[in-house]
Amino acid sequence: SNNRPALVFCTSRQSTHLGASALVRCIHSQASLGSPIFQNIFTDALSDYQKALLAETAARCCSKPNRDLLVHGIAVHHADIATQDRTLIENMFRQQLIRVLFATTTLAQGVNLPAHLVIIKSTSVYSMGTMQEYDRNTILQMMGRAGRPQYDVKGVAVIMTENNKVREYERICAGEYGNIESQL
Repeated sequence: SNNRPALVFCTSRQSTHLGASALVRCIHSQASLGSPIFQNIFTDALSDYQKALLAETAARCCSKPNRDLLVHGIAVHHADIATQDRTLIENMFRQQLIRVLFATTTLAQGVNLPAHLVIIKSTSVYSMGTMQEYDRNTILQMMGRAGRPQYDVKGVAVIMTENNKVREYERICAGEYGNIESQL
């Protein structure tokens, strides 16, 4: 993400927590091995003041999972998070103190949180008793968070999907599906 904030869109609230926890475990294991990759991104990139601010913010957070994540510059965002915590997390992300935010698709629809890197962790979501692909508008909304003109000169979107669906998402990214019209 070129040392700028990243958004990881997950298909469920539970997967936001699982992804964030996995990243923290990865940081700890890489740090214990002496790997500079994660240390540079999550520790060297923040000043002592910013680290203290993250610790202070974590202490004010209602959600224990987010308290444990915030000290690492990582957070989760979904409808089950207390309003106070959501506001706190959104502000910290805008200030680029939160380096990676794991969120559900509701974040793409309503909150303007631009990022340099957007990762769509999966394109299949469980809905109405079956696995379904996200609709084209949802994919574009999520990708649209990457590289907003007033915040960044370019952005990167990564879509993680099954091999047999790659061409479909390449076509969406290339704009080969025609115009998108509102259904309101």
